[in-house]
Amino acid sequence: MRLALRATIALLFIPLTTFAQPLADKIPDDAIVYVAWRGSASMGPAFAESHLKAMMDLSNVADLFDTLLPNAMKAAGNQSAGPGGAEVAEAMQALGVVAPALWKYPSAFYFGGIDLKQLQHPMPKATLLCDAGADAPKLLAFITKLLAAAKDSPIPITAKAYDTVVVIEVADAGVGKLLAAKAQAGTLIASAKFKASTGSLDKEPVVAAYVDIEAALALFDNALNIAGDPQAKAMWPKVRDAVGLPALKRIGATAGFDGKDWSTQFFLEAPAPRHGLIAGLLEAKPLAAPLLAAIPQSATVAAAGNFDLARLYDEIRTSVGDIDADALGQLDSIIAEINRSLGFDLRADLFASLGSQWAVYSAPEIGGSGGLGTALLNHLADAPKADKTLLKVEDLANRAMLENMKNSDARLSVRDTTVGDLTIHYFGSPIVSPAWSIQNGNLYAGLYPQVVEAAADHVTAKGKSILDNAAYLAMVKKLGAPSVTSVTFLDLPKTAAESYPMLLLVSRASLGFADLMGGQSPPLVIPPLRKILPHLTQAGSVAWLDDAGWHLRSTEPFPGSQMFGGQLNALVGAPAAIGAVGAAVMLPALNRVRTQTMKLKSANNLRQIGNVAFLYANEHKGALPDNLGQLIAYDLPPEIFVSPITGHTPPPDLAAAEKDEQAKWVTANADYIYKGAGKKIEAADAATTVLAHEKAGSPEGGNILFLDGHVEWQDKATYDRTIAAGHS
Repeated sequence: MRLALRATIALLFIPLTTFAQPLADKIPDDAIVYVAWRGSASMGPAFAESHLKAMMDLSNVADLFDTLLPNAMKAAGNQSAGPGGAEVAEAMQALGVVAPALWKYPSAFYFGGIDLKQLQHPMPKATLLCDAGADAPKLLAFITKLLAAAKDSPIPITAKAYDTVVVIEVADAGVGKLLAAKAQAGTLIASAKFKASTGSLDKEPVVAAYVDIEAALALFDNALNIAGDPQAKAMWPKVRDAVGLPALKRIGATAGFDGKDWSTQFFLEAPAPRHGLIAGLLEAKPLAAPLLAAIPQSATVAAAGNFDLARLYDEIRTSVGDIDADALGQLDSIIAEINRSLGFDLRADLFASLGSQWAVYSAPEIGGSGGLGTALLNHLADAPKADKTLLKVEDLANRAMLENMKNSDARLSVRDTTVGDLTIHYFGSPIVSPAWSIQNGNLYAGLYPQVVEAAADHVTAKGKSILDNAAYLAMVKKLGAPSVTSVTFLDLPKTAAESYPMLLLVSRASLGFADLMGGQSPPLVIPPLRKILPHLTQAGSVAWLDDAGWHLRSTEPFPGSQMFGGQLNALVGAPAAIGAVGAAVMLPALNRVRTQTMKLKSANNLRQIGNVAFLYANEHKGALPDNLGQLIAYDLPPEIFVSPITGHTPPPDLAAAEKDEQAKWVTANADYIYKGAGKKIEAADAATTVLAHEKAGSPEGGNILFLDGHVEWQDKATYDRTIAAGHS
């Protein structure tokens, strides 16, 4: 079977992230993965009045799928030349037919596990369905022709139509039999497990997904029991239980219309009690009012949530101990050594002093618009201890930077300044100057001292907060969470102007490639901003935890609208604006970093050469190999024998060549000079005897591998003397 046809068929069975529940009555109830999509031609009655419909009318986005994609695929196929060109052409034409059908009509993907009866050829149970209506015969004919050309595939794939539903099935996945019998029992939509995971979600979704985690874990258990090695069989149950994976049952997710807006709902079924890492990551307290009160009323972007470092640390230790008591002892020894080197207890002094709830926001009067003015806040569990510990971290950082830059004229350090009664600690670096401060029991951090000062002053002055923001309160009420453990908020009407130019740039950069291939993309995929603004509302999400599991609901005016949240423009555009200044300051330093990186990579190459040479000697009564090419037999790749300092690269076809051909090339072309021929590893002066060195070091010196296995960088004069003498 030709490569392109294999690739095309493989693409057909990739779960499509934009696929929906209308076909759940045609899917077996043993589905492990199910994703589905109603199709652009049948989005439901709410679509007509939605912001999404308005944006699609303004943007001509449908042309991307209805016209541009097929034409671009066809053009790419027509332009293919040389070896494999015909295969590429067929693959492009195939995608040009199939992808628009999946976009237009209700489609679903089903994965029901893997048949392990024949271990040498495990067979996946996978099916792609498309209710193509009147176009079903045309789509079926094309798929049938494609499969006929791929008849030598080791995986049997069939295509058949059941009324208007085209089914592409791997082996006997069971979907065809279900449709042929027109059965209602045994379908996913009738499954109690499916109902439990999706019952609280949108009843009329445009997009739906379902994952049976419990069944996936059972599949893995079965595969391990059949084909796994004894050690893995013994270890896996301990790992699974220690992490707390059995608490995870199923995932349900939907997306669809909520009035004019777009709503997404997600439910992770994980019944209490939970334990292990899963409990540490999922379980959280409702957000405290003082944390939200620290976010200004004018915040255009805000997020708050739970992240308890101390508990996560404890859960990791407990999980490691449950898996392997010896491993826990080793972990504790490592942590004890880290604590000694730091001069404080990482868990007790740092993690436990931090609060479990965090907030991050961007507000015009705090740091202006965009990501560079973002402020981070943590309501501390023990402010005095956190302050003391962070000062120790600051001292360690300053001492490390002083040591690393002792031979340089440049100086980097963490400094502090006082504004009123607020002490701000900041990193004195170019472009950004990360800063932090503690006041009123809160830790404030930002990329500039000015942001930290403004964030702390807002809390001290008891300014109006996001809890006084009517738009934020309306969004939270709309999403209807019984309690909130995390929240995000985007005031899109206020951030759109900031992000719009960057979105134009990104979209043009992407669609320009289609134009180059002859596709002629629509020029106004993103409409003018004045036409977009009437369709932008506030966006955001809320999450909460109950005894059944973890819930998430989000709202936005239309899918993808959060790109107008302003952060893209801030994070990408702002650094570009100061790029000229930054380049003048940073280029010399970056050049030094590049040089140092090449030195380290070359030293690592020599170290690997030494390790394999010693392995060879151990198998040959202490005698080292006669040349570097002999090391290829020990699966050392040819790239190891090329120094980054020279800029050389092995021939592109060398990696696929036979071992003897690789060995010949290495012996003749290696960037390292080998001095080990005729030598043994027992030499008394091994620590000073040269085993290999760079053929051409940098003007500053070079790396040398010695017979005892250590690699040493020597300045130019010392390097030349050592190489000439063969000893250091």
